Amino acid sequence: MKAVTSQEMKNIEEEAIYGIGIPSVVLMETAAMRVSEKCFDIICENKYSKILVFAGKGNNGGDGLAFCRHIYQKSFRLKKTDIEIIFIGDRNKASEQCQCHLKILMNMINKGFPFEIHFIDDEPDFDLENAVYGADVIIDAIIGTGLKYSLRENILKIVSAINKSECPVISVDCPTGINSDDGNILENAVMADFTVAFHLPKVGLLVGDGSVYSGEVIVSDINIPYGIEKNIKTNVITKEEAKDIIPKRLRNGNKGTFGKVFIFAGCNNMPGACVISSKAAYRTGAGLVFSCSVESVCNVVRNHLPEAVTKVLPDKDGFLFGGSVYRDDLKEADAVVVGPGLGKSDGIFDFVKNIIAFSKVPVIIDADALNSLSKDLSIIKNAKTQCIITPHIGEMSRLTGKSADYIKRNIVKTAKDFAEKVNVIVVLKDFRTVIANPDGNVYINTTGSSVLSKGGSGDCLTGIIASLIAQKTDCFYACVLGTYIFGLSGEKIAEKYGEYSPLAGECSDFISFVLKELQ
Repeated sequence: MKAVTSQEMKNIEEEAIYGIGIPSVVLMETAAMRVSEKCFDIICENKYSKILVFAGKGNNGGDGLAFCRHIYQKSFRLKKTDIEIIFIGDRNKASEQCQCHLKILMNMINKGFPFEIHFIDDEPDFDLENAVYGADVIIDAIIGTGLKYSLRENILKIVSAINKSECPVISVDCPTGINSDDGNILENAVMADFTVAFHLPKVGLLVGDGSVYSGEVIVSDINIPYGIEKNIKTNVITKEEAKDIIPKRLRNGNKGTFGKVFIFAGCNNMPGACVISSKAAYRTGAGLVFSCSVESVCNVVRNHLPEAVTKVLPDKDGFLFGGSVYRDDLKEADAVVVGPGLGKSDGIFDFVKNIIAFSKVPVIIDADALNSLSKDLSIIKNAKTQCIITPHIGEMSRLTGKSADYIKRNIVKTAKDFAEKVNVIVVLKDFRTVIANPDGNVYINTTGSSVLSKGGSGDCLTGIIASLIAQKTDCFYACVLGTYIFGLSGEKIAEKYGEYSPLAGECSDFISFVLKELQ
């Protein structure tokens, strides 16, 4: 599924209106119906509801005003639904669509329909807190996707009042206060329980603080023909897409059919990284996993994962170094992992450089390998095989020289720019992981749980991705699918054991449940 910026959505709407000829009033009516459907579900659950609608003077406010009519129609037979509207801004400067729906609503009020409207800019003594306190459902249709600058003081006051309420809040297309392009909060934002996004989700609902403030995002069809957005390169991985990507299991296959993964990981004081990556690779379906490390790490692997083929490499003081690996060590590999738990030593840089130089198959570079290469990115850029990097925010900061705060606030742009600049596939890990390739294609993954916020989780992800590549999945889509599987395994283990206690190594045990669902 595509995800769009505010400008991209504007272009889509203009093509629908002017290129195809769908009247804008039809789109707004349909949008209002979609919001009313969600609100009606809440009304039915509560049996009786006072609906409070905050409407701005733009088209988002027009959606909110049109919603009032649709929710009235839906709830008419309940006979106990009150609808109160608070209009924000100068009504004479409202958008054409907003003025159209305001006029309809005022005509209905004049004919005795049970709507109550307050033009809050004209009522300085209006009791905002009392209105919010008396609401059972709040509709946020103040600004929507067009916000680029900080909120005005009067709107900040309204946002604060909404956030103090204890009733469900539905935001129309985008919570007020969220930049719909990057998810950043402009001083404060409505904390929605639900956001009804029209046609496609906005990028800002999926990343950064926007992904938290948006609540459950409901993507609703408003009769814009799908396909207009075919040139958009930002996507969200869905279950349906994951099912299409997952490699098929041949009934007459053997361990060679399903690929060989070589994992170069671990050091004396971090043996677990190699175990976790190796186990995840096996759980995801690889035919053979070679755990390649120093002797002490291989001993731990043998005790915890007897299925792994261990390869003891020469070491210096418990760490791998440039002379630990030779070209023949990688000749059987279908996918290579390097980095988890390698530690910090003078020889790590040469070791990683040699792995990349010797490999003829895709290399997934993680953790300490990334940190060592941050001083010379040309090794990745000039690699003769496809390189994939899987940094968390801190590691990406070292790779780019940009602050962690900047990267978190610009996570899609950072991943996309780095992938294009260094000619690498980027899996930039955060609450919402972003996957980007050198062609400018981006996927946002929305699966996951706080269970995964523990040491060793990244090692599990690298094993999953490597396994998918070894099974002949395209490298970019292996990263997309691998991240999706990893996130869902975290969700499933959290469902069973809660979010506090599960260990990173235990997440791989739940990969099988995810794969079974996708099959």
